[in-house]
Amino acid sequence: MPPLPKRGFDNNGQDPAKYTPEEKAAAAIVEKWIETINHDTDGHMALIDDNILVRADPTSRLTRGPAAYCSTFLPGLGSHTGNYPLTELYVVGGKGETDVLVGRTDFNAPPGGQGFLGGYGVPVASFLRIRNGKIIEWEDMPTNKISAGGLPFRVQLDGPRRTPAWCVKSTDGSNSARQPGAVPAHSLNYWYGTEKAEYFFNPFEESAAQTVRAWFAAWPSGDPLLLGAFTDPDVIFRARPSDEPGHGRDNLLRQVCGITGGKRKLIDLFVIGGDYDSSVLTRWDETNAQGNVTHMASFFRAQNGLITEWMYDTPLDSTPSSGSPGSSERNSPACQAVNAALGPASAAPAAVAQ
Repeated sequence: MPPLPKRGFDNNGQDPAKYTPEEKAAAAIVEKWIETINHDTDGHMALIDDNILVRADPTSRLTRGPAAYCSTFLPGLGSHTGNYPLTELYVVGGKGETDVLVGRTDFNAPPGGQGFLGGYGVPVASFLRIRNGKIIEWEDMPTNKISAGGLPFRVQLDGPRRTPAWCVKSTDGSNSARQPGAVPAHSLNYWYGTEKAEYFFNPFEESAAQTVRAWFAAWPSGDPLLLGAFTDPDVIFRARPSDEPGHGRDNLLRQVCGITGGKRKLIDLFVIGGDYDSSVLTRWDETNAQGNVTHMASFFRAQNGLITEWMYDTPLDSTPSSGSPGSSERNSPACQAVNAALGPASAAPAAVAQ
């Protein structure tokens, strides 16, 4: 069918034949990640970095390490008997790292089986960062209200956990299989989607796409207060991968006041979402005052037309820098305007669990 008019100027699909080498390798790792969930804990944990950042649900704290990952990753590992097919995959990467947004359907038990939603497919989006052949960050986001994150009661996902027996071998530091290895071969025996034209977006995905486009349109103005119009009051954010998670729209605007402005061109926008949550992965170019172009990626979550999470701007061709952005520009006119509009700063963000 002929392409229908789009609201944005960004691309919404990918041709795997045109992946960069880093994107091709990352897609293969994610295929292996899915393929090993049910029956190969050692092979699955061989893909996990020793310092992985972990969050099983947006309501959970960010934790760190393979033991936290193996103990928290609800689908598949160990004695689980579910099925977790990959439905969509979008990959944006370079020589620094590769970011991946995937959609999967979690069948947590066979039809008629015992347990939570046995036999019912639960749609989930996952965000993964991959560097040097390892998954260095994993976060799950339910997309529909039937999932654990959208239930009317709290599902406790935080707090101390006993490391399951099947995790010990892969998390005690003695598993030689967790050393870097060759890129996995194609391992899935089914197809998944890599292209979703905008006329196939559901209403929640379309809303999220428009919200993220508005963020990019507002940024070059240099006025961080404009970003507040598209940001949830309880937004979660990290301005750099090494930053501790921040909370609240006012704190986000103070964080970015010294770096807003400049030319940003949105190139690719990939979205997976539903009535509870939508995740958006973007590729974009930043041009500085000298005309130099940096290829970048960013991850967002959006609900009800507002950004609920911003997961930093990642330079694709180099390792992201540490520390907070804009520290030398705190006295800029933009920051002074933010401080005048918002008043005293609120409490500091919570620390990342070690």
